[in-house]
Amino acid sequence: RASLLALSAGGMLAFTCVITAALLKLIAPIAALGGVMGFVLLFAVGLGPIPWLIVSEMFPTELVTNAQAVASQLNWACAFVVGLGFPAVNAALGAYAFAPFGVVLLLALGFVVTLLPETHERTPAELHALTLLRASDPAAYASKLADEARAKKASAPKERWARAFRLVKATNRFKYAEEWWGLGADGDVAAYGAVSQQETSIA
Repeated sequence: RASLLALSAGGMLAFTCVITAALLKLIAPIAALGGVMGFVLLFAVGLGPIPWLIVSEMFPTELVTNAQAVASQLNWACAFVVGLGFPAVNAALGAYAFAPFGVVLLLALGFVVTLLPETHERTPAELHALTLLRASDPAAYASKLADEARAKKASAPKERWARAFRLVKATNRFKYAEEWWGLGADGDVAAYGAVSQQETSIA
């Protein structure tokens, strides 16, 4: 989640610079079109969908409703302010009308990189413990993240084999169905169980 948000904010910031440069005629004006397309594309990658799902990953079940309600209200309030105020900003800043968006994206990128914890494969309780650890002992927090990164890197080959196995099984699903049905139909329960256990251990 955090990496996608960082990619999204950083990319949108870069395309904001492209749009501003095109409006200032520092580059070809047609580049503004590509800048807008890239801006929208990267918004759809991270800052668009992830804030709607990350709340449920960061809060325990009993607090998700309240947290999601506050986040949703704030999101729509900011969208209302942007829609209402952009014509005035455009009239006042002209070619620099996208500069305020760039400032907000820069702040968002800094927040994601420095403060937002990675929620993927972590429970709300683990996130809470990590937040307390970062506040009380930054060195231990950094060491824990480094250990997790090393463990993830060590397990990467096994994950690649698992993905490859699933791909092969998906592309040959009819062959697998025939073999499994044949084992089951012939009453060879032991062989059927062995095949199932072997595939489970690989996956």
